[in-house]
Amino acid sequence: MSLDEITARIREKKNRMGYCYEYLGAQVLKSGHTVRRMALHQDGTLYTMLDMLDELKLELRLNEEVIQSHQDILEFLKRHKIEADKVAKRCSVEPIHIKKLCKGENIRADKFMAIMQGIGVEARAI
Repeated sequence: MSLDEITARIREKKNRMGYCYEYLGAQVLKSGHTVRRMALHQDGTLYTMLDMLDELKLELRLNEEVIQSHQDILEFLKRHKIEADKVAKRCSVEPIHIKKLCKGENIRADKFMAIMQGIGVEARAI
C-alpha cells in the first residue's frame, strides 16, 4: 500500500466519523492545517500519521504486524537489522534519514514509506 492509499483511507474514515480537519487536529494535538496537509497532500511526518491513524481507530501494519507507536516501529526495525547505506541505494532516501528513523527520530511519512518499500516491507492501514 502506498502513502497515497493510506491517506485515502484516513480521509474516508474521517468522513465516515463526521470529523472535520480542525477537530481531528485538536484530537492529535496538531493544527487542522497540519492534518489536512497530511491527509490531502501526503505532506507530513510519520508521528503525525501515526497519531491520525490511532485517533481514527485505524491500524498501521508492517508485514501484518500491528504498529501502534513509534516504539513499535523501532522494535520492528531492530529485528530487520537495517544497514542505512544499502537501504539508501534501494529506496533513493539519503542514509541520514534512515539513521534518524532507526534512532527513533521523526521523519517525513513519504520517506518512511520509501524506506519500508526499500527493505521489502508492506505497509498497510486497516
